[in-house]
Amino acid sequence: MSTTSPSSPPPAPMISKLDTLSSTHTTNRALIQDLLSRAQNLLSGKGPLPPTRPAITIPINQKARGKDGREVDGHEKDKDARYAELQKENQILNQTIKQYETTLEILMVKFRQQAQQIHNSTISSHTQLRSILDTERSLNASLREENTRLQEQLDDCIRVMRESLNADDDDMQSVLAGVVEENRVLKQALATV
Repeated sequence: MSTTSPSSPPPAPMISKLDTLSSTHTTNRALIQDLLSRAQNLLSGKGPLPPTRPAITIPINQKARGKDGREVDGHEKDKDARYAELQKENQILNQTIKQYETTLEILMVKFRQQAQQIHNSTISSHTQLRSILDTERSLNASLREENTRLQEQLDDCIRVMRESLNADDDDMQSVLAGVVEENRVLKQALATV
């Protein structure tokens, strides 16, 4: 049996066969009910013989004998024959219904097994995906913590660089002032010499 993805429905051929068997079963049930009612009508003498079967006529001077040995007319003999024929048809239809029910039960067992496999597969997939999601969430949280720590270090580095630039500007000013003063003193010393 081929496996399907967790979200796909049962295979189309299986559904088609199940629909065909179901419609056949419904048709057979209706036919059995019709045959039973016709047989009941024939036994009670209420209904006429079906038009598909010609009436059997027996000459007036000839008498037919029934199962019990008593004389029966042609109409009763025809009823008996039709009743026997209906019984045979009922047996055949009952066998067909039993085969249908057996086949339907086999199909339903297979369908239930496949549905259970799909359900188990879905549960397994959900469990795996939930585990992966939890792992990704914890990794994401640790990366956010590391990002925050690195951002704080970067902010500290920028602050130190600004302070050193400001300190360099102050030192440069004092060095420049010292050089200017030294240059002026040297000029005076040269001028006096």
